[in-house]
Amino acid sequence: MPMPGEPMLSRQAAALILREQYRAYASARRIGDSVVAWKALEWAHIVAQPYMGAHLASHWRMPGYAAAQPIGARPRVRRHGSS
Repeated sequence: MPMPGEPMLSRQAAALILREQYRAYASARRIGDSVVAWKALEWAHIVAQPYMGAHLASHWRMPGYAAAQPIGARPRVRRHGSS
């Protein structure tokens, strides 16, 4: 069990999950599956939160992807705590 203030995942475990999510994102984007692409980015964002560089990288990808979508197909951005 991690000590208070320590991340739940090791950096290595987080890196493996992030790599998998970014691969899922790229694959979904290639075939035009915006729901799967956005979900992969959301998961990457959650996993990356304890690691500043990875977290900022996830933020960099999200608006870039959203902006590239046609207006009617843009992912709906939710604020933390909303459903």
